[in-house]
Amino acid sequence: MTKSWMLLAAAIFSVLGAVAARAQDATEFKVGYVASITGLIAPITKYYMDGLDAGIKMVNESGGVGGLPVSVVKCDSQSNEAQAVLCTKRLIEQDKVNMLMGVGGTAPTVAIEPTVQAAGIPLFAIAAGRISYAPLKKWVFKAIIGNDDQVPTVVKFLKKKGCIKVALIRDNTAFGNDSAKSIKEEAARDGVEIVADEVYTPTDTDITAQLTRIRGLNPQAVINYAVGIGVGGLISKEMVQLGMKQPSFVGMNQQIVGYAVNAGPEGTAQTFFVAAKVASAADLPKDDPLYGPISTFTKYFKELHPDETPNSNSPTAVDALLIAQAAGKAIGKKVLDREALRDAIEHVTNLAGLQGFWTFTPEQHWSSLEAGAQIVTYDGKTWAPAN
Repeated sequence: MTKSWMLLAAAIFSVLGAVAARAQDATEFKVGYVASITGLIAPITKYYMDGLDAGIKMVNESGGVGGLPVSVVKCDSQSNEAQAVLCTKRLIEQDKVNMLMGVGGTAPTVAIEPTVQAAGIPLFAIAAGRISYAPLKKWVFKAIIGNDDQVPTVVKFLKKKGCIKVALIRDNTAFGNDSAKSIKEEAARDGVEIVADEVYTPTDTDITAQLTRIRGLNPQAVINYAVGIGVGGLISKEMVQLGMKQPSFVGMNQQIVGYAVNAGPEGTAQTFFVAAKVASAADLPKDDPLYGPISTFTKYFKELHPDETPNSNSPTAVDALLIAQAAGKAIGKKVLDREALRDAIEHVTNLAGLQGFWTFTPEQHWSSLEAGAQIVTYDGKTWAPAN
């Protein structure tokens, strides 16, 4: 070996030794959270973060991730794609996080993925749009009951109720477009006819023109998929004002009290919500496979937020931590190595989370969570499974 090659090898081993030493000396597992703390998605993010508080305590009191306590560094994306990218870069380059999650909306989540892929860091996509995690993206994993779980739950319930002539109204965002594609495909498979596909902008304050056209078609039900809480509730309120008695079906993101405030009592009364089982934990039988993790999470949640009840959005960020914890049990402090962490996540199998059972492979970074989804109603006080 020449002297120059010997010097180069020594330099490489020196760098690797320094990296290994830093990993050995690490005292925590840092998670970067690109969070829509302000802006359009903020009302939903509030529940993500309340649940995350409980999840951090739950994970740390059961061994942490790879034997290390978890800490979370947050950056406000402002529900904005450009800001989400800036947050992602800051969390990776300045805060030196070991894993990422975010953003709370399909469009900003897709926007940060090139940065994630280039940096080579695991990201748990908090976004309902399937395009955020499929087809396979090397560093991106599903983290939420998405459209591929929610839509079949809605369509099967419609079919069960004999509603086979249905109208769709949704926004023109990436989430709305992804939702429409999923709804039309699932409806065609199950023999449900989508008689209308009306579109609006999330900032619109009057949707009566679109709803009037739907009313003229006299559908048996309306699927109301909105990324924002304000417009989602507004649509149900305006349906009542137009004399429309059809039941309205909304996505899991709308399963919060704020929707009921915007929709009003009558609009809420004729709304069916897609929900995770944690939303009706009091009605969950003890023989349900998810009873254990849900009851444990609920206990921690109530300790930190005694005046709140967990909803479908509360466990979203927590499942990402539980998956990382399961991966860490196999590799210990190697969780600090991004490649090792990703490989370990790809071999998580049949993990009982809060939203369903998680199984990943190197070829598939998503799991079916349809078994963890349900339809619920709200009477102004209580969320309960729909009959």
